[in-house]
Amino acid sequence: MPEIDGWAVMKRIFNSGSKLPIIFISAEKHENNVDRALQEGAVGFLQKPFEGQTLVDLINVALENNKGMNKITK
Repeated sequence: MPEIDGWAVMKRIFNSGSKLPIIFISAEKHENNVDRALQEGAVGFLQKPFEGQTLVDLINVALENNKGMNKITK
């Protein structure tokens, strides 16, 4: 994203008081990003490329676990 990155977007969402589950999607291959995203509150992290069904499954898990307590990576 040209003006703001995903980390800043997630921080803004959480700082607003929202409990929206966040799933990070990235083409960058840095293992630290997965750990960082989950530690900062994301419910999942997908590495591009991925199968569409993988995203659907992760969305379903996030919706079932409204508080985002389960951390998932693919």
